[in-house]
Amino acid sequence: LGTTLREMFNNPTLSDVVFRCDDGVTIFAHKFWLCVVSKYFRALIENAQSKVGPDTGWSEELTAHREPDKPSQTRLHIDISYTSSSALLNVFRFAYGVPL
Repeated sequence: LGTTLREMFNNPTLSDVVFRCDDGVTIFAHKFWLCVVSKYFRALIENAQSKVGPDTGWSEELTAHREPDKPSQTRLHIDISYTSSSALLNVFRFAYGVPL
């Protein structure tokens, strides 16, 4: 499980949530795993899902839309403009068991 989990780190394959950071970098993740490892991300994701509407792009808060290159896939998009990609990547490295 550990090796497979590490392979999923920032990997768009089967990801269902993507974060956009203050530097414009997008980071792919998996809602289930983030909810398992973190109460903060569980609350953030549950809050985001409760606000999903018909929007088709990024917003200042939370949106969900179908991916243009994969119309059958819907990802939750979370804009976290208050966080740098390097900081979030380090948090996710820890969550996915990737050495820092």
